[in-house]
Amino acid sequence: MNKKRQRVYVAAAAAMAILTATAEDLRTEVVVERTVEPQERAATRLSGVVPDMVTRSVTPTQLSYAEYSYASELTALIARLDPARYSSIPARSPYRGYAAIGYFPLLNIGATAGYRIIDNDKTMLGLHAQYSGSQYDGYADAVGTKPKVKNHSVGVTADFSHHFSAVSALGIGADFGYTALGNPLYGADYKQNVTRFDATAEWTSQVGRVGYGVNAGVGVMGFSKDMPLAAYGAGVSAPGVSETRISGGAGVAYLSAKGQPIAGLKLSADFVSSDDALPTYYGEASAAAVQRPTLGVISLTPYYKLKYQRFTASLGAKIDISTGGEGKKFHVAPDVVLGLDAASQCGVYVRLGGGEHLNTLRSLYDYTPYMPSAWVYGRSHVPVTVDAGINIGRFGGFGVELKGGYAVANDWLMPIMAFGEGVTPMFASVNLKGFHYGARLSYEHKRYFEAYASVEGAPQKYDRGYYQWRDRAKIVVSGGVTVHPIERLDIKVDYNYRGSRRIYSATPGEMSAGTPKTEELGSVSELSLGATYKINEKVTVYARGENILGHRYDIYPGLPSAGVHGLAGVSLKF
Repeated sequence: MNKKRQRVYVAAAAAMAILTATAEDLRTEVVVERTVEPQERAATRLSGVVPDMVTRSVTPTQLSYAEYSYASELTALIARLDPARYSSIPARSPYRGYAAIGYFPLLNIGATAGYRIIDNDKTMLGLHAQYSGSQYDGYADAVGTKPKVKNHSVGVTADFSHHFSAVSALGIGADFGYTALGNPLYGADYKQNVTRFDATAEWTSQVGRVGYGVNAGVGVMGFSKDMPLAAYGAGVSAPGVSETRISGGAGVAYLSAKGQPIAGLKLSADFVSSDDALPTYYGEASAAAVQRPTLGVISLTPYYKLKYQRFTASLGAKIDISTGGEGKKFHVAPDVVLGLDAASQCGVYVRLGGGEHLNTLRSLYDYTPYMPSAWVYGRSHVPVTVDAGINIGRFGGFGVELKGGYAVANDWLMPIMAFGEGVTPMFASVNLKGFHYGARLSYEHKRYFEAYASVEGAPQKYDRGYYQWRDRAKIVVSGGVTVHPIERLDIKVDYNYRGSRRIYSATPGEMSAGTPKTEELGSVSELSLGATYKINEKVTVYARGENILGHRYDIYPGLPSAGVHGLAGVSLKF
């Protein structure tokens, strides 16, 4: 690598560390020596909905929730060249563009392409476009007709980065998306269009051993129509709700000689406003819209990091000031990670967190695109989360992780079926608290294969459970094997299971009395098989079948997941 460029990368990476937590969509990852990497699993949308070919290049500023079920592994199957990303330091590549296309009957289609228009030591400008579509049969209606569940999405991304010096960098990104949905839960002919746009900018720099940075973002999202409610009249839908989100952040840190933050201060501000929408408190939904005030969260996080022999600590506190809406306006939550490298191949960690959360339309849409479009929601508050674990290995290729935790979440949004306006899915604010636990065993052969198996669990009641599992699963099991029989061929098998999934349902009176009922959603039981073959450095062919056993479960009662689906195609770098 060009030495000048290498210096730019190292300095920029240190500067970016200052802003690591100022945008709420970024995941917390703390590395303690070699073996301790406590990291929250990234939020994903439902795996049974549509097999996305690739993830979006520009991650919008958003709150993220834990996964409903596991994501498709199709991303890893496509050998593509990522466009330049403003929020990271991309590696140079001899190729400036990529394209891929895939198809799977009856209707799963994916196509993506990207190109770096500018690609040199200081400046990168990339464009990226993607289409993904799926269609499958829903449950049969009273006359035996099976309405279609449809999801067609188009996205276009542009991102730009420029390094003014070895320590100063500017990044700008924009992302536009359009989705057309067919949701038989609201009628065989019900169609919904969703439009979204996000733009972000970041600046990082350094003076001596003091690093600093600022960022800003704006996001707009809207639905074309509301769900049809009885109050509107038979078959009538009102205009859909929309929202605008504005965010910003700044950070300053004192850096070590190696460019790692020792102490610092992070500031973030997030505001969301929406047009008129239905009231969000359960039991009073009607056709009469209300104006929700602009809601905001301003967060200040001072922190100090230390290391003594085998012990590492990051000590901080997240101070949240809320604006608009109801509830307390001032909260303090811990932001602490402790790690002990107990032995050369054994690490222990403890992490404490929490904070205020804005429940944006975008965050709920990323949980499931078939979310209700009638309501907007207030804030949720997480007083405290505690996670602890131990990582052991690798010994002879084996690795073991044991983990557990406890969390309290107030006014957390959980799916519910409301019967006051017919069978209507929505989100209800629930005060949740509970334990969760898990274990993972993995093995990696030097040459031929890798394998893993994991199990996680969480006791569940209406007000007890792990707040990040919105489907209220009691047990989650997953496993997979990747085999490399020859140099250019990879074969992968995955299995994912989520058991005892349920959703609560109630009339307004039952909810007020605290006597909601439960409806089973069915267990997720998905076996997937895929393979990639690299013809040469530029061309790769791939095929993957998702849920090849055809097991179906409910996203909401009455709205099934897809059966067998997948993608097969070819990708090209140029």
